[in-house]
Amino acid sequence: MPFTSVDEIPAATRARLTEAEQRQWIAVWNSVFEDTGDESVAFATANAAVKKGGDTLEEVSWQADIEITKVEEDQRLVFGYLSVAKTKDGEVLVDKQGDIIPEEELEKAAYDFNLFARRAGNMHLQTRGIGRLVESAVFTEEKQKALGIPKGILPVGWWVGFKIDDDKTWEMVKSGELSAFSIGGKAQREEVEINA
Repeated sequence: MPFTSVDEIPAATRARLTEAEQRQWIAVWNSVFEDTGDESVAFATANAAVKKGGDTLEEVSWQADIEITKVEEDQRLVFGYLSVAKTKDGEVLVDKQGDIIPEEELEKAAYDFNLFARRAGNMHLQTRGIGRLVESAVFTEEKQKALGIPKGILPVGWWVGFKIDDDKTWEMVKSGELSAFSIGGKAQREEVEINA
């Protein structure tokens, strides 16, 4: 049975978590339980997903919009970069809030999403679970080199594909009303120098 509020988290678990960690715990528990139907697996996975962070850094929410690159209409599939850390020319990408996502942090975020979420949402409809992850790869500089991709061809970014299950959202994709992926999340903000 899914949790709808942090008050439903077992008291002993809730007491050791910050408010942000409680929200993360619920999101992971609900996602895993929805996939497995097993409360013990959901509980263990949610506990493993919550990582203690320093409280000296400012927690921020962030968002970036990246254009959808490919649509497979007969299969209801959409593909594109969910987030980009560096352009194909090696320039660090700065988002609308003046933030960057370092390559290694983008890779960690992708792995966490693949392990604990795997569901798409539609922020315009304020709904979750409108689609399912079918493809995910973070093209770091190291991976591009290993794959034999010459520099300057691909950005350093997180490529994804989703199967869109929600009819209303699929119509918005087909009409072009939804033409970009919008990634959101929480992070610890720290000041860094940008070196391309």
